[in-house]
Amino acid sequence: MRFIKSHMQYCLIALFCFIAVSIYLVTGDATALFALPVFGVLAADTPQAYELGEINSLPVLASTKIYEGAAVGLSSGYARGLVAGDRFQGFAIERADNSAVAISGAINVKVRSEGKIKATLTSVAVADVGSKVYMSADGTFTLTSSGNSQVGHVHRYVTTNTCVIKFYVTGA
Repeated sequence: MRFIKSHMQYCLIALFCFIAVSIYLVTGDATALFALPVFGVLAADTPQAYELGEINSLPVLASTKIYEGAAVGLSSGYARGLVAGDRFQGFAIERADNSAVAISGAINVKVRSEGKIKATLTSVAVADVGSKVYMSADGTFTLTSSGNSQVGHVHRYVTTNTCVIKFYVTGA
């Protein structure tokens, strides 16, 4: 294993040298030969702090209560019960009550940022499997995109007005 690591490092250095010489030959600029990029090649073990799973912890907006099971959105970087148009962050795993505090970020809410959830979705049909799912409030799913927040897609049709939704954080 040690041979493979050192061999890969030498190959990477050779690639950088090749690029520098190519730039010199094309442009005639000799500074390219001395400007080899250094990408922080480690010389020792460097333990990292990893997070496992789909759980996130977000600071809660001032004067806000988020109920367990509520969809969570962001308002100016702080979590709140999702309002149409918010960036979806997941579903609250437990209640977070910051309602008596006028300071944003005084507490955090734990959210599950991806997974599958069985939910009521009015008018969902078998043909909707794969369709994007949105929310207009922290407990209201819809297939209508206009003004709402995307939360995932229909993973499986269950029965009239019920389906399994694969949810995930979609970004901006």
